[in-house]
Amino acid sequence: MATFLRTQRRPWGWGWLVFGFLLCLIPMLAGLIRLESLASGAARTVDNARFVDQPLPVVIHILSVLIYAPGVLLQLSPWRVRWPGLHAAVGKLTLPAGYLCALSGVWMTLTYPWPELDGVVLYLVRLVVGTLMLLQLGLGTRALWCRQFPEHGRWMLRAYALGMGAGTQVFTHIPFFLLPDVQTETGRAICMTAGWILNAGLCELYLVRKRARSRDLNSVS
Repeated sequence: MATFLRTQRRPWGWGWLVFGFLLCLIPMLAGLIRLESLASGAARTVDNARFVDQPLPVVIHILSVLIYAPGVLLQLSPWRVRWPGLHAAVGKLTLPAGYLCALSGVWMTLTYPWPELDGVVLYLVRLVVGTLMLLQLGLGTRALWCRQFPEHGRWMLRAYALGMGAGTQVFTHIPFFLLPDVQTETGRAICMTAGWILNAGLCELYLVRKRARSRDLNSVS
């Protein structure tokens, strides 16, 4: 049983953490650039009009991502086992930030005018992703309240995978940027959706392999 519990709390290796940081760095840098643009009173253009006219949702979204993205990575790092008190303290920041990230994303989807090449399909996908992230955060919070810590960790990781879709979407958009025939509403919807699906799929693969490894170690012990 002791081996099983240690396996459940096993942190990510540093290699995965560096990869995760580089991935979440993309939306963080994009958000900082957007904040600087809004704070400096940048000229209103077709691309930024929705943010200039209604800045509150995007400001909340960016600020919450700046806390949530690196905060969850810290929760996955090796120090979380060594210093569980710090894990709990950081969680008190990252969990509310995760809710704000998802809620503000849904808020922007519902209220902002659609940018060029966004359409009904992508609009619905955004709503589904935002709702799923909120549901996963809620299930993770419930598991934490019930002191089901392994279950809590699984739901938090699922929510994080969806929340960090913007980092992966830079890469899934490569065909969109390179091939004019892909630059359509359908092409953009596919590229955006692919980022979320890829993140969610890799997350589930990791969790399945982790559970299998835990069962093997538990049977041996």
